[in-house]
Amino acid sequence: MATRVVEKAFSIITPEDHNALHGIYRHRCLNDRQLAEYFYKDLDDGKNDYTLMRINELVENWLIDAHEYKPGIWVYFLTKRGVQYVRETSGRIMYSFKERSGKKQYEASAGSLWMKDQILDHQCRLNDLALEILRTCSLDSACYKDNLFATNFCYAQPDGVLELPDFHIFLEMDMGNEESKILREKWTHYRNYFLSRDYQLYRKKRIVVLFATENVKKLAARRKIVIRSLAETSMDLLGPMFECYIGNNEEMIKVARELISGQSWHEATFLAQLRQSLCRQGRGCVGSRINSVSWPLTDINGQWPCSSGSPTGSSTRLGWTGHHM
Repeated sequence: MATRVVEKAFSIITPEDHNALHGIYRHRCLNDRQLAEYFYKDLDDGKNDYTLMRINELVENWLIDAHEYKPGIWVYFLTKRGVQYVRETSGRIMYSFKERSGKKQYEASAGSLWMKDQILDHQCRLNDLALEILRTCSLDSACYKDNLFATNFCYAQPDGVLELPDFHIFLEMDMGNEESKILREKWTHYRNYFLSRDYQLYRKKRIVVLFATENVKKLAARRKIVIRSLAETSMDLLGPMFECYIGNNEEMIKVARELISGQSWHEATFLAQLRQSLCRQGRGCVGSRINSVSWPLTDINGQWPCSSGSPTGSSTRLGWTGHHM
């Protein structure tokens, strides 16, 4: 790669382009709407095609690759040159040395960032969730790691991680097409993580799972399947160090905002959810202890808790009945 050509390509990069290129790297790919909403919003008024103009400029200079994975639906990946730019401007070391050869091994390449068409809908929904949490909660974007970069959590294998000072938020994106067997394997990964030496010695922090269910018509039924898979594998993990919320992206963003800000649910909201979530006799659910400081849908005896399935679509929480830490 000729040095002059690279320098010329890099010279066209604006501050917004810089953030967009790092964002594409961090989230593996981004679509037009995500770039416009989260990286070019201040300059794109919705009429001047500013985002499209910058995308075309980056494509023409071989910094990003435009990929149409469905008719009329595009995502953008970094090229080798784009990855090189991120490495040179990240301000951090993005490689390690191989033990035997001593050669540099970078955390990601253009090839490893690329994803198959079949999982791009899943990735775009995950990116929607992560980007909005970062913005809504005013978080440093560096605290988010996609599964590809979450090497510290390889046992758990979440889709994404928000590493926060007091606790970690694991993001799981459920598109409703995973069978119960796959869901059980997912929760087994969490069990392996909690039992791992890495967690016991170095990372013993509270874990909150935001299990976002998107692209599902019967959300209440899907929630029951997810809860059942958890009950069959790892329900005993639920406690002061592990809790799980189930709902759509909008609900998970609200939960994240309240968790990160340290706010508790308003008592009226709690009571409304409580009334909606109480199980009826003969529905296959068992009761859960409820008190004035708990959320509904908690388990204290290793039993399967109730699933709200409420008409309002309020999220389901599985976890500890005591005060938040």
